[in-house]
Amino acid sequence: MLPRHLQAAATAASRSGELAKKTAIVLIEFQNSFCTPGGLSHGAVKDELERTGAVANTVDLVARARRSGVEIIWAPITYNDDFSDLPQRDFGAMAGAEERGGFKRSEWDGAIIDELTPLEGETVLAKKTGLCAFAQESELEAVLREKGIENIAVGGLLTNCCVESTVRTAYEHAIGFKKVITLTECTATTDQASHEASLEKRKGRLNFFSNLMDNETFFTWLDRPMRGSSKPTGGLGITGLSHLNVIVPDVDAASSYYQELLGFEPAINDGGEMNYKTITGSRKHVKRADDCGGFFRDAGFSGDDVDDAVVDVVFLRHPTGIYLELMTYHSPAGKMISGGATAQYAARGMTHDMGGIRHIALEVDDANAALAYLETFEEGEDYHLISNLEEEDWKGVERIDPFPYKFLYFVDRYGVQWELEQGRPVSGDAIAGIVG
Repeated sequence: MLPRHLQAAATAASRSGELAKKTAIVLIEFQNSFCTPGGLSHGAVKDELERTGAVANTVDLVARARRSGVEIIWAPITYNDDFSDLPQRDFGAMAGAEERGGFKRSEWDGAIIDELTPLEGETVLAKKTGLCAFAQESELEAVLREKGIENIAVGGLLTNCCVESTVRTAYEHAIGFKKVITLTECTATTDQASHEASLEKRKGRLNFFSNLMDNETFFTWLDRPMRGSSKPTGGLGITGLSHLNVIVPDVDAASSYYQELLGFEPAINDGGEMNYKTITGSRKHVKRADDCGGFFRDAGFSGDDVDDAVVDVVFLRHPTGIYLELMTYHSPAGKMISGGATAQYAARGMTHDMGGIRHIALEVDDANAALAYLETFEEGEDYHLISNLEEEDWKGVERIDPFPYKFLYFVDRYGVQWELEQGRPVSGDAIAGIVG
């Protein structure tokens, strides 16, 4: 039998492999013309390449993707020497291409840069002559179908042109991709404003057609188990932790609070942000056409309470993989405690009192730094510190002798007790989270 640490590594590798073999990265136009001094189009993007670090970020992405077994597809834009295969020369992005003379497939200008030289066995599209990697005679669709690809991640140049065109097509493509991803750290264009108009969080155009991910988020997603891939354990058939639920008086205010306090982010699935307002128990509510009565019956309601039920639901996701479900019941209204975190603490009892899960523990890299950040919020309203830090000789969060751990407890404004713990080894393998 493998040692425990090698078992964990093997498990993580196999989980990563499940998604990796179904995922392709399409990298567009990392060519000398754009990316190398002396390239005919380099001057147009030089400053933005330096600002975004897109080339270095892509070098890192490719190295990690190759180790993970992700399919890498290269999509340079190239032309015959006489530009007889230029599809549109009279207007738009390609107007003047023949006069400029760049991106010839027979010349250095059209070659993929040395730092990203494709390896033997990686696909290089030979006939991409238009903006979209799926367009014209590109063999991209055939390659993706042949390899059974279900998820596509796109990076390259230019953000608001060839990358955006490819992502838009992928979103509505007949292949029916399970996930379309824009690799935000691996794109650049001619100016910052145009770049951000495509990639701005929530408002950028590419939000409508893809999940925006930086490199770290992409590989975190890649390491998660595929839906249904976890082996059920125990009599209940548990496959992982789905989410934590908190009842709040206003989901939007609570969402902002947890994003600022604990670093959660809006959760996103294939349908966009997981933000579901005015879920109702009956069709008599005109704001939604669906009948979610089953949801409320499963939650323990009956009779008129089901017909009259209205709830808002917002999901947040922490970069560590934890999902937080925030819910506001407009009807039937539940008991709410006013007065901030201290009032919540008084109502829920002491740390040693019984009654449901007592606290949620988050591993932090520095407990004292975490405490210092917590103290930037309003004590009594935003948090109530449980840990006794009032001793005269206190010099910081205490180490638990003989263990190398430190921790502190606080209650937030919605009555949730959190533990911030430093020093305990955490693998992250136990959190499955919400895939869809």
